[in-house]
Amino acid sequence: MEESHKTEDSKHSHEHSHSTEYPGRRYKWFFTILFIPLCLFAISHYITKQIGVRGASYIGFNIYADAARQYRKVVFINKKDMESWYYLGYSYRMLGEYEKAVDVYKQILTLDHQNLNATHDLAMSYAMKGDYKVAIKTFRDLEKMILTTDRLNPNEKLRHHEKTIALLVTCYEKLGNLDQARLVIQEYLKTHPNSLAMKEKLMQIGKNSVSDKGIDSE
Repeated sequence: MEESHKTEDSKHSHEHSHSTEYPGRRYKWFFTILFIPLCLFAISHYITKQIGVRGASYIGFNIYADAARQYRKVVFINKKDMESWYYLGYSYRMLGEYEKAVDVYKQILTLDHQNLNATHDLAMSYAMKGDYKVAIKTFRDLEKMILTTDRLNPNEKLRHHEKTIALLVTCYEKLGNLDQARLVIQEYLKTHPNSLAMKEKLMQIGKNSVSDKGIDSE
């Protein structure tokens, strides 16, 4: 009889230990599952930061091929790292790999449709590889973005707008369409009659040959 009671007590004790231990193990697994992704995120953030520092160093020494290699690693790990995408595109441009630069800037614009820098550099990449018609369309898109954005103050809008108009005119000149180049400036001067730079550029259209420097130096 005593043995029967002992067996019953042992059984109840065993069941009780299971009922009390199970919630603890469940919470342990929960925190483990939560902890692992946080650790991976922290590690990946540290790794991408260090790789980005190396990429910036290469850019500082004009070693663009190595810089591009570093930034490719960063965006492979973190596809939303806008700064690394931007410097990857810049590195490709400096290497003369304009098709790759175009792909990078398009990727940036899928992440941020109103990114002015990426739109400007996309237009520049088209122009630098000689695709002036597409560059003109992209500069026109950029002009609309500049005029409607809330990311620039009035002075910045004026400066960026005038720069975009100058590049747009250069593209028309490269195509030999001097009448359209003049028309672009004349339209701009209707709303910005005090722009001495644009007045000077209007006077120079057709007088000098347009070199690639007008695009590459931007």
